Parts: sequence; structure tokens; C-alpha cells
Amino acid sequence: MTTATKIKNAIKEAGYNNRQVTVANRNYIAFVLTIRSEEVNPQDIKEIARRFESISRCDVTGEILSGGNTYIRVVKNIG
Repeated sequence: MTTATKIKNAIKEAGYNNRQVTVANRNYIAFVLTIRSEEVNPQDIKEIARRFESISRCDVTGEILSGGNTYIRVVKNIG
């Protein structure tokens, strides 16, 4: 099961459908979750995003290490 599918399933389990929140996959390491309905609680979607986001950092400098990172951005686009 892909990460995008897992995110979509988590959104469904939270009670939202794919018209209310969309998931766009950008090159398998970056995802954009777009809230498209006023009925959606943004905190619910941000919590789902946190569960799937993974960013490795250097312990000393705090720099983001390359490879194996998953970035997720939550945006609101109601119109």
C-alpha cells in the first residue's frame, strides 16, 4: 500500500471524503493535502499529516538529511 493510499484511508477514517480533502502526490516524497470544504476541521487533517510526515535531521547541526524524507503540506482552498 502506498503512502498516498494510507493518507487517503486515514482521511476517510476521520470521516471526510475525497471531495472534502484531496491528496496530491509530488514525486513520492512530497504530498499536498488540500481542504476543499468548510465542514473540515483543519486540525484533524494536520494531525493526519503529522502521522505520515518524516524528516531526518542531523543531531549536531539540525540540517535536513537527504534521502528517506516524506514532506506533507496542508492547504485550504475553498472557493
